[in-house]
Amino acid sequence: MKTISTNIFRIALMVLLMASGIYPVDGAPGGKYDLSMITGSLPANMIKVDYFTFIPTVSALAISDWQSKLTSNLSTVSTPFVRSFKPGSNEDHTNFTSGAPFLVNELSATPSAAVITGTMNVTSNRLYNRDIVVKTGGTLNVSNATLGANKITIESGGTVNLSNNGKIECKKIDAANSSVINTPAGCVININAN
Repeated sequence: MKTISTNIFRIALMVLLMASGIYPVDGAPGGKYDLSMITGSLPANMIKVDYFTFIPTVSALAISDWQSKLTSNLSTVSTPFVRSFKPGSNEDHTNFTSGAPFLVNELSATPSAAVITGTMNVTSNRLYNRDIVVKTGGTLNVSNATLGANKITIESGGTVNLSNNGKIECKKIDAANSSVINTPAGCVININAN
Protein backbone atom coordinates (compact mmCIF):
# COMPACT_ATOMS: atom_id res chain seq x y z
CA MET A 1 0.00 0.00 0.00
CA LYS A 2 1.32 3.43 -0.92
CA THR A 3 1.25 6.30 1.57
CA ILE A 4 0.91 9.83 0.23
CA SER A 5 0.93 13.17 1.95
CA THR A 6 -2.35 15.05 2.34
CA ASN A 7 -1.00 18.03 0.36
CA ILE A 8 0.02 15.89 -2.61
CA PHE A 9 -3.40 14.19 -2.54
CA ARG A 10 -5.19 17.57 -2.53
CA ILE A 11 -3.13 18.81 -5.46
CA ALA A 12 -3.74 15.62 -7.42
CA LEU A 13 -7.46 15.70 -6.61
CA MET A 14 -7.73 19.29 -7.91
CA VAL A 15 -6.15 18.19 -11.19
CA LEU A 16 -8.46 15.16 -11.45
CA LEU A 17 -11.64 17.12 -10.77
CA MET A 18 -11.17 19.98 -13.25
CA ALA A 19 -14.02 19.62 -15.71
CA SER A 20 -12.58 21.66 -18.57
CA GLY A 21 -9.16 20.00 -18.73
CA ILE A 22 -5.93 21.19 -17.19
CA TYR A 23 -4.83 24.74 -16.65
CA PRO A 24 -2.03 25.79 -19.03
CA VAL A 25 0.41 26.23 -16.16
CA ASP A 26 -0.22 22.62 -15.03
CA GLY A 27 1.08 21.32 -18.34
CA ALA A 28 3.92 23.84 -18.70
CA PRO A 29 7.58 22.84 -18.78
CA GLY A 30 8.88 22.06 -15.31
CA GLY A 31 9.30 19.40 -12.67
CA LYS A 32 6.49 16.93 -13.23
CA TYR A 33 4.49 14.83 -10.79
CA ASP A 34 3.33 11.33 -11.76
CA LEU A 35 -0.38 10.98 -10.94
CA SER A 36 -0.33 7.20 -11.43
CA MET A 37 1.25 6.95 -7.98
CA ILE A 38 -2.12 7.83 -6.45
CA THR A 39 -4.65 7.05 -9.19
CA GLY A 40 -3.67 3.48 -9.96
CA SER A 41 -7.04 2.03 -8.89
CA LEU A 42 -9.22 4.63 -10.65
CA PRO A 43 -10.76 3.92 -14.07
CA ALA A 44 -8.51 5.20 -16.89
CA ASN A 45 -11.14 7.57 -18.31
CA MET A 46 -11.33 9.51 -15.03
CA ILE A 47 -7.96 11.20 -15.43
CA LYS A 48 -7.16 13.58 -18.23
CA VAL A 49 -3.38 13.56 -17.84
CA ASP A 50 -0.75 11.20 -16.43
CA TYR A 51 1.47 14.02 -15.18
CA PHE A 52 1.07 17.60 -14.08
CA THR A 53 3.72 20.25 -13.56
CA PHE A 54 4.60 20.40 -9.86
CA ILE A 55 6.69 23.59 -10.14
CA PRO A 56 6.54 25.33 -13.54
CA THR A 57 9.96 26.43 -14.78
CA VAL A 58 8.60 29.92 -15.50
CA SER A 59 7.83 30.24 -11.79
CA ALA A 60 11.02 28.61 -10.48
CA LEU A 61 13.18 30.93 -12.58
CA ALA A 62 11.06 34.08 -11.96
CA ILE A 63 10.52 34.62 -15.68
CA SER A 64 8.50 37.72 -16.47
CA ASP A 65 5.73 37.57 -19.08
CA TRP A 66 5.46 33.86 -18.25
CA GLN A 67 2.07 33.36 -19.92
CA SER A 68 3.59 33.68 -23.40
CA LYS A 69 6.41 31.28 -22.52
CA LEU A 70 4.41 28.28 -21.23
CA THR A 71 5.13 26.28 -24.37
CA SER A 72 8.45 27.93 -25.29
CA ASN A 73 11.94 26.48 -25.26
CA LEU A 74 13.27 28.16 -22.13
CA SER A 75 16.97 27.51 -22.74
CA THR A 76 17.58 31.08 -23.96
CA VAL A 77 15.01 32.94 -21.84
CA SER A 78 16.46 35.57 -19.52
CA THR A 79 16.05 35.17 -15.76
CA PRO A 80 17.13 37.32 -12.81
CA PHE A 81 19.39 34.50 -11.56
CA VAL A 82 23.11 34.68 -12.36
CA ARG A 83 23.22 30.97 -13.22
CA SER A 84 20.55 28.35 -13.74
CA PHE A 85 20.19 24.84 -15.12
CA LYS A 86 17.40 23.73 -17.43
CA PRO A 87 17.27 20.05 -18.48
CA GLY A 88 16.41 19.18 -22.08
CA SER A 89 12.99 17.76 -21.12
CA ASN A 90 10.64 17.69 -18.15
CA GLU A 91 11.85 15.50 -15.31
CA ASP A 92 10.22 14.23 -12.14
CA HIS A 93 10.02 16.98 -9.52
CA THR A 94 12.73 15.48 -7.28
CA ASN A 95 14.95 14.05 -10.03
CA PHE A 96 18.48 15.44 -10.08
CA THR A 97 19.96 13.06 -12.64
CA SER A 98 20.71 15.55 -15.41
CA GLY A 99 21.16 18.51 -13.06
CA ALA A 100 23.47 16.75 -10.58
CA PRO A 101 26.78 17.87 -12.15
CA PHE A 102 25.56 21.49 -12.26
CA LEU A 103 24.36 21.31 -8.64
CA VAL A 104 27.59 19.74 -7.36
CA ASN A 105 29.64 22.39 -9.17
CA GLU A 106 27.53 25.21 -7.72
CA LEU A 107 27.81 23.85 -4.18
CA SER A 108 31.55 23.18 -4.32
CA ALA A 109 32.75 26.11 -6.44
CA THR A 110 34.25 29.28 -5.07
CA PRO A 111 31.34 31.69 -4.84
CA SER A 112 31.17 34.32 -7.55
CA ALA A 113 30.50 37.95 -6.80
CA ALA A 114 27.06 39.08 -5.70
CA VAL A 115 26.08 41.56 -8.42
CA ILE A 116 23.65 44.36 -7.57
CA THR A 117 21.93 45.91 -10.59
CA GLY A 118 18.82 47.25 -8.84
CA THR A 119 18.37 48.02 -5.15
CA MET A 120 19.52 45.72 -2.35
CA ASN A 121 18.39 46.60 1.19
CA VAL A 122 20.35 45.04 4.06
CA THR A 123 18.48 45.46 7.36
CA SER A 124 19.88 42.49 9.29
CA ASN A 125 23.48 41.39 9.79
CA ARG A 126 24.87 39.48 6.81
CA LEU A 127 28.26 37.99 6.02
CA TYR A 128 29.05 37.17 2.40
CA ASN A 129 32.19 35.13 1.77
CA ARG A 130 32.41 36.70 -1.65
CA ASP A 131 32.81 39.99 -3.42
CA ILE A 132 29.95 42.41 -3.93
CA VAL A 133 29.72 44.48 -7.12
CA VAL A 134 27.36 47.47 -7.25
CA LYS A 135 26.77 48.03 -10.97
CA THR A 136 25.97 51.33 -12.69
CA GLY A 137 22.48 52.33 -11.52
CA GLY A 138 22.62 49.82 -8.65
CA THR A 139 22.12 50.79 -5.01
CA LEU A 140 23.24 49.00 -1.85
CA ASN A 141 21.47 50.26 1.30
CA VAL A 142 22.76 49.11 4.70
CA SER A 143 20.57 50.25 7.60
CA ASN A 144 20.87 49.26 11.27
CA ALA A 145 22.94 46.22 10.29
CA THR A 146 26.47 45.02 9.53
CA LEU A 147 27.34 43.77 6.06
CA GLY A 148 30.53 41.73 5.68
CA ALA A 149 32.17 40.94 2.34
CA ASN A 150 35.60 40.18 0.90
CA LYS A 151 35.67 43.14 -1.47
CA ILE A 152 33.11 45.73 -2.53
CA THR A 153 33.35 47.27 -5.99
CA ILE A 154 31.21 50.30 -6.78
CA GLU A 155 31.07 51.02 -10.49
CA SER A 156 30.60 54.51 -11.92
CA GLY A 157 26.97 55.46 -11.23
CA GLY A 158 26.64 52.89 -8.42
CA THR A 159 25.62 53.95 -4.91
CA VAL A 160 26.21 52.65 -1.37
CA ASN A 161 24.09 54.21 1.38
CA LEU A 162 24.69 53.60 5.08
CA SER A 163 22.08 54.78 7.61
CA ASN A 164 20.96 54.17 11.20
CA ASN A 165 24.37 52.90 12.39
CA GLY A 166 24.81 50.77 9.30
CA LYS A 167 28.26 49.21 9.02
CA ILE A 168 30.33 47.57 6.26
CA GLU A 169 33.29 45.31 7.02
CA CYS A 170 35.47 44.19 4.12
CA LYS A 171 39.08 43.71 3.00
CA LYS A 172 38.94 46.21 0.14
CA ILE A 173 36.66 48.78 -1.49
CA ASP A 174 37.08 49.91 -5.08
CA ALA A 175 35.03 52.99 -5.91
CA ALA A 176 35.03 54.29 -9.48
CA ASN A 177 34.77 57.94 -10.42
CA SER A 178 31.14 59.12 -10.21
CA SER A 179 30.25 56.41 -7.68
CA VAL A 180 28.65 57.49 -4.39
CA ILE A 181 29.22 56.33 -0.80
CA ASN A 182 26.98 58.01 1.78
CA THR A 183 28.19 57.51 5.38
CA PRO A 184 26.34 59.78 7.83
CA ALA A 185 27.38 60.11 11.50
CA GLY A 186 27.26 56.81 13.39
CA CYS A 187 27.91 54.71 10.27
CA VAL A 188 31.23 52.92 9.76
CA ILE A 189 33.22 51.30 6.98
CA ASN A 190 35.98 49.05 8.33
CA ILE A 191 38.63 47.92 5.83
CA ASN A 192 40.82 45.17 7.21
CA ALA A 193 43.30 43.75 4.70
CA ASN A 194 44.08 40.75 6.92
